[in-house]
Amino acid sequence: MAALRKSIDSKDVEGVIANLHVVLANIRTYKVPLAEQGLTDELIDGMTTSSQSLVADKQQQIEITSNRRGIVQNNLSLLNELYEQDCEILSVGKILNKATDAAKAADYAFLQLLKKVRQVAKSKDDTSALKTP
Repeated sequence: MAALRKSIDSKDVEGVIANLHVVLANIRTYKVPLAEQGLTDELIDGMTTSSQSLVADKQQQIEITSNRRGIVQNNLSLLNELYEQDCEILSVGKILNKATDAAKAADYAFLQLLKKVRQVAKSKDDTSALKTP
């Protein structure tokens, strides 16, 4: 029982499930003496239902995490292709503007592009912070 409380306090779902199974097994083994001490069937049913609910919730969490990993993996290949296209466009832009306009050629550096994106994102955050009372 102490291990179950420790798992609950540390928010360790796997530990809670494992320790709850141990507690339920002990309850089944020693049901008669525990019933004499005041253990009710409603409490046993509640613990069994909680155990089943935790197992189902943990399984759903695992499925959601697995699904997210699959989506990220699919998007990763798309993002890599986009990055390759961006690099090609930036290198062509640097080559075209290197001789004519050095300032414009600097705009075709990936780090410059990244800085501009971050500046736009920060300015949007700043303006939304100003609007909220």
